[in-house]
Formats: sequence, C-alpha cells, structure tokens
Amino acid sequence: MRLLARPFLEGEGSSWAPIEQWLSDLRSLRDSRSTQAFGWSIDERNPIRTEISENGYERADRKCKFKDVRGELSCVWEIRKENPRDRGFFILAGQASTKLKVLEVSQDGGRGLLAQWQFEVGDHQSPGCHFHVGILQRDESGPFPQGLSVPRLPGILVTPMDALEYLLGEIFQDKWERRAVEDGEDVQVWAGCQRRRLGGLLQWYGERIKNAGGSPWTFLKTSRPKIGIFTDEGKG
Repeated sequence: MRLLARPFLEGEGSSWAPIEQWLSDLRSLRDSRSTQAFGWSIDERNPIRTEISENGYERADRKCKFKDVRGELSCVWEIRKENPRDRGFFILAGQASTKLKVLEVSQDGGRGLLAQWQFEVGDHQSPGCHFHVGILQRDESGPFPQGLSVPRLPGILVTPMDALEYLLGEIFQDKWERRAVEDGEDVQVWAGCQRRRLGGLLQWYGERIKNAGGSPWTFLKTSRPKIGIFTDEGKG
C-alpha cells in the first residue's frame, strides 16, 4: 500500500517517513522475543498527509464546494506477540483506532478541519459493534461530542492501510479509482492482502447472522470474534 499510495502523498519524504517508521516498528516487534504490549502508532502531530486534492472529492461531472482539500491519517494500535518465537502474526492488546481527517487548504496555507472519523476495533467492553466507525468525538462542542460516543457505525475496514485507501478513494475519486485497477505488482500484492482480510471478516459477519438466536443485528453487535479470522492458519 505504501508503494501504491506514494503518488498521492505529500511532497518527497514528508509523508513517506511516518509509514517507513511505522513499518520499522512492526518489524522490530516481529523480530523481538517479547510478548509485552507494544504501542504501534502514527503520531497525530506527524501524520500521513495526502497531496492537495483540487476539486477531486466529487466525480468529474459534479462541482466541489471546497476547492482544495487534504487528508491526514494517524493511528494508535496496541499489539503484542502471543508466542515469542512466532514471527508471523500479532494480536490486539488494547486500543485499535485509526483517525482520518479532511482539511480545507486556503490560499495562505491555513487549514480548517472539515471532517474527522475513526476506524476502530472495540475491546470486550466496547458498547458498539466490534469493528466500527466513530465520527468526530474530538471535543465537547458541536455535533458528535467526545462525551457521546455514538454513532458507532458497523465497519468492514480494519487496518490503517485499509483506512488510507478509503481516504484516498474519497478525496481523489477518479484518480484513485484509475490507480487501484492498474495491472501492476503493487496493485496485485495489495489486493491479495486486502482480499484475505475482507473475506475473513465478511465470512465471520455471515456466520454470526446465520446463527443469530434473535435479532441478527443485536447478536452481531454483541459478538466478538475469536483470534484468527484474518489468518489462513487461524492463529491471529
């Protein structure tokens, strides 16, 4: 995904660096023998930033109210290895939240927040669907205040790189669609990774609904998956 998204990210190196550091941190966990929880994050103060999208968040035949917008992505995941000798997977150990922002860019370089949402994985105490999307919840003013953590919209995208593709597809409607269907190695490798995740999650959703003893939605909302739905081996 980092190779696929590169043409859409902010100038040379500035938005590449957070992804490189994030990947390096994951490799460090993979190579370690520790099973302690590890904070795997992209700092909100130094997020992945997209290039400016000029009239790009609508299709070509629709006018954009906000001419120049830019996206930002940050995340906080708490993860750990279950077995110190296993290098192939990790499990969630706490928070798993990916924050997306869309900002208007003015002529003087100023930026104003237009939208914010979070792709999240709930823990066992989460009152919403395990895989969900929260809106704003930034402070106590305006709609969707921090103290009212609803709605929690059910989601099918989980990882920060899934979220990055979603963000690029929203603010670069036509350009990203053309990029995502190219017949290149970057596209095919990314497609294989995402296909496994989406396939595992949708299969789990289907099984939960099929086995619901009452309201399918309420049953799904209170269900928590076992470790292994995103791996071929069923490990984690």
